[in-house]
Parts: sequence; structure tokens; C-alpha cells
Amino acid sequence: MLNDIFRAEKAMKYDEENEHYAELYERWFQTKRYQVKNLLEIGVYKGGALRSWLRYFPIADVYGIDIKDKYNLSKKFNTERSHFAIGNQIDNEFMLNVYPDIMFDVIIDDASHIVEHQWKTFNFMFQRVALGGTYIIEDIHTSYWPAFNGGYGRKNTFVEKAKTLVDMVNYKAYKIIDRAGQYKVKEEPTWLEKNIHSVSFYRGLCFIERKKAKL
Repeated sequence: MLNDIFRAEKAMKYDEENEHYAELYERWFQTKRYQVKNLLEIGVYKGGALRSWLRYFPIADVYGIDIKDKYNLSKKFNTERSHFAIGNQIDNEFMLNVYPDIMFDVIIDDASHIVEHQWKTFNFMFQRVALGGTYIIEDIHTSYWPAFNGGYGRKNTFVEKAKTLVDMVNYKAYKIIDRAGQYKVKEEPTWLEKNIHSVSFYRGLCFIERKKAKL
């Protein structure tokens, strides 16, 4: 279903390299289609993905951000359920003030794909994910490409840094107490440690879920 929508709306997600994206998105969201109320996509190109999400999530408000408006999206996505803003994903002041009162059930980073931008945007915007929501980074294969400041095993790429989130999912094992009760750390868990529920890697995609309840 979703791949047909991507293709009909000419979203880049349906091309040969990314055709598995639709399958993964449907696996995650097919039971939540009528639960997603607010979705934000960072980096929207010609707007095909925004149109696709409007169709796939029938009650959601869909928000888009791009660094430029080459295709007059400001007019095309200024409706009751669609919204578009121009800004840079690594401009914290802009990101803080755009759609300031909205917590998003889904945030998708499909913007510059530069590895530092992906990590910085996640660190800043994960706080805007609603409880139980999902943050998604697309095209993480750029972590292996020098043109995007990546490289296999290179430090500070998004993939290498995101691997540390696996530790955060399991923070109680090293910050609380072990089963034998012999090891305890006084350090309090960080905000990310308290809020990340799961981290899932796929070819080209990373899904990071926020916990459903605050600790």
C-alpha cells in the first residue's frame, strides 16, 4: 500500500535503492495509522513524501521543513492538515521555534544526510518526539561515504554514535544495580537514557522509539 502511495506521489522513497523503505514503514505503522496525529519530515524536496504521509495517516497533521523552497511548497502545503516552513536543520533557534507547541508522534530526518547534521538534529529534536513516538533517520548509509563526512568505522559518524544508544537502552545494567546487588553507580541516568525505549537499524534507516511514560 505505502509503496504504491510513494510511487503515485513521486516520493523519492520508492526508487530502486529505497523500495524497502515502504515495507519497513508499514511494518512499524500499519497498526498506528489512526493514532499518529502529528508528523514532521525534515527535508522534503518536491513534497512527494508529505503528500504520501497525508494519505497514509488520515487524521494526522503533516509538517515539513526544508532549507529552501524551490518548488513553492509554502503555498502547496498551507492547508488544514499540511504545513511547511523554511529553515536549516542545524539552526537550533529555528528548530526550537518552528511549530513550537507541537509534540510529534513521528519525526523523519531526510535532510542533508551529512553525518554531523543527522546526529545534531537527533540530539536536539528527540525532545520534540511525543511519549511513545518514533524518530527516524533516513539514508544512514552516508555514514560510510566520505562525501558526507563518513567512512567505514570512522568516529563521529551518525552510525557510530548511534551505536551508543544501545547502551542507553540498557542503562540500568550499568547505572542502577546488578542482579547480585554488588555493583551500584551513584550517577543519575541522562535524559536520553531515561527516554529511549528502543533502537533499530535497517539498511539505510534507523528507528528510535521514545518510551511511553516518563520516569
